[in-house]
Amino acid sequence: MSLLVRPIARHRHRRLPLLQAIALGRRQGVEAPIARLNLRAAEARSGQRRADLLPNISGAGSYTRQTLNLDEFGLPQATGVTDPFNVWRRAMTRGPWASCPAQPPVWPTSGC
Repeated sequence: MSLLVRPIARHRHRRLPLLQAIALGRRQGVEAPIARLNLRAAEARSGQRRADLLPNISGAGSYTRQTLNLDEFGLPQATGVTDPFNVWRRAMTRGPWASCPAQPPVWPTSGC
């Protein structure tokens, strides 16, 4: 049994045996590229899940130059406006290991 195959670029017919036609269809068919794309998507999802096992670390910082009006406090000893001074704020936070239990599981041992 033979099938006619018409290449798009050459516009010429040639005969292929059935097994070669099946092999050609598998190589150039639609399902193979879709399967490859699905594989890439699955690998990306597994990489995202592995990233969840790592701790989350974030930090922030700020610098402000400010003065204080001491009259606002209502203390008779402190009046006037202070000289300008620097205020530094720093914060660092880390998240827990998302997929790790708080304590490791206890495995039974022989002789208990």
